[in-house]
Amino acid sequence: MLSIENFSLKFVQKIQSNEQKFALQNINYSLLAGESLGIVGESGSGKSLTALAILGLLPACETKGNIWFESTQFGKVDLLNLPEKQKRLLRGKEIGMIFQEPMSALNPVLSCGYQVEEAVRLHFPHFSQKEAKNYTFDLLEKIQITDIEKKYNAFPHQLSGGQKQRFVIAIALAGNPKLVIADEPTTALDVTIQKEILDLLKNLQKSTNTSFIFISHDWGVVNYIAQRIVVMYRGQKLEENFSQNLLNNPQHPYTKGLLACKPTLNTPSDLPLAVVEDFWKDGKEKEILVKNFEKNNETTKFLQIEDKKSENKKENKILLEIKNLEFKYPQSTQNILSNINISLHEGETLGLVGESGSGKSTLGRLILRLEKPSKGEILFENESIFDKKKSQNYPKNVQMIFQDAFASLNPKMKVGEILAEPFYIHNILPKNQILAKTKSLLELVQLPSQFLERYPHQLSGGQRQRLNIARSLAFSPKILVADESTASLDVSIQAQILNLLKDLQKELHLSLLFISHDLAVIKFL
Repeated sequence: MLSIENFSLKFVQKIQSNEQKFALQNINYSLLAGESLGIVGESGSGKSLTALAILGLLPACETKGNIWFESTQFGKVDLLNLPEKQKRLLRGKEIGMIFQEPMSALNPVLSCGYQVEEAVRLHFPHFSQKEAKNYTFDLLEKIQITDIEKKYNAFPHQLSGGQKQRFVIAIALAGNPKLVIADEPTTALDVTIQKEILDLLKNLQKSTNTSFIFISHDWGVVNYIAQRIVVMYRGQKLEENFSQNLLNNPQHPYTKGLLACKPTLNTPSDLPLAVVEDFWKDGKEKEILVKNFEKNNETTKFLQIEDKKSENKKENKILLEIKNLEFKYPQSTQNILSNINISLHEGETLGLVGESGSGKSTLGRLILRLEKPSKGEILFENESIFDKKKSQNYPKNVQMIFQDAFASLNPKMKVGEILAEPFYIHNILPKNQILAKTKSLLELVQLPSQFLERYPHQLSGGQRQRLNIARSLAFSPKILVADESTASLDVSIQAQILNLLKDLQKELHLSLLFISHDLAVIKFL
């Protein structure tokens, strides 16, 4: 159905050295009718770029090679040389796209059902209004939307993440395409919702014989849905094999590194996670630095080391204590949180897990005093955090690491200004000492001082999250609340951030409340 042959791409704009650099080089892979192909790699490896090239959604660029597609309307065509008018007839109708972030992909001022119906009318202009609505309802039933009439009229903000993603899938399927490209469609979802979406896609593939290209950095997800896997690195294809063969017997050192970065429930928590650089650096294979690395007839793993039992450790004093906590929104009769009793010790990591809507982030907001409880109390060093006289220094002692590193940084401010801002607001450092302090914060999270002059968009995802961590450490807090702070990161960058958090915790004796839906990450921390 699809064949990419010797495909290379470079953007028209020149970089600083006045040379044009290839973003993709000699990409070759094919896709059969009814097959699922997984594409994995770090951010910047060219996964999404290849998908956008198939759809013809790239900015000004120069291309070499061919992308052949078996079109129902036009026969075998080269998508790179197809006139724009014909490309528009293929988009959505024969090639659908499921985007990563449903809240961004859906129009916030239109009902979700209307947006699906809009796509149906576009692809089937001969439908009457009634036929278009009936087709839309059939589509929503196919993707297992419950209470269809109500959800049809709902706006995106009124639905859960899983429900929003189902509507994005419905829009992608509206034209009954032969090929669907799914770009990280389950990254931000809880594991239970994630499995529902993956099962839905698998069932749709079987019932409609649709081909899927599934882009992800989650090995478990790709293995679950794809028959074959392509591994990409810096615009090049490094390895391709059937899913089980590649996972059980990876050939390329980069693939081995990616597999080793992902923590599992068997990963020992008293050793740092491996990172890709331990296996692969600057295009050359390195001597494997991680000891006890084994490669048997199963996914790459580490030798299990028995965790030290917490009973043998001397418990530190209780830093934060939550007693009989309840919370509900005003004018609501239903509790979001009921009878919560939790204690966090000095220097301890407490993992908080659960599905969307279970109250994890709400509890985090209560601890940060962004909400007030309906009942119960939260004590910090045996004093109520809501007693203004006794808890004046509380905000400096409890800081937040946000999930979306980019959204939580001011895009108009440089890194140095972002880190210096808290000191100017609270006036706790002489102005002539602030620059040295910001440099020391960057050093703490292993970023060079040259980054002080950069803007957030000039940093990678991992660097932005390190900047967030640096900002949260500005006042030397005793507690960090991390809300899904590694969920949207590639496995290699996630490993670096998790190792950094453990190192900082030991060095600064921090207490950490880590909110996540990834049990392997929770166990490691």
